Amino acid sequence: MEPAVAELQAFAADASAGAERVVVLGMGGSSLAPLVFADSFPGKEPGAPRLEVLDSTNPESVLETAKASPPSRT
Repeated sequence: MEPAVAELQAFAADASAGAERVVVLGMGGSSLAPLVFADSFPGKEPGAPRLEVLDSTNPESVLETAKASPPSRT
């Protein structure tokens, strides 16, 4: 894994450039790890996008999440 760290860091920097948030769409087990990460690392690095988890199929929740910021910045 260590040989891939630089490549993964470069990918993360490129993927998050200009983004204000990252939204993980999942339910149950697929959203547990991202929820733990979001709660465990509240003091994110300056300029890093915030992590949100949408753990619902409720149409109102999905619409609210979609409207929270422009798709081009998510």
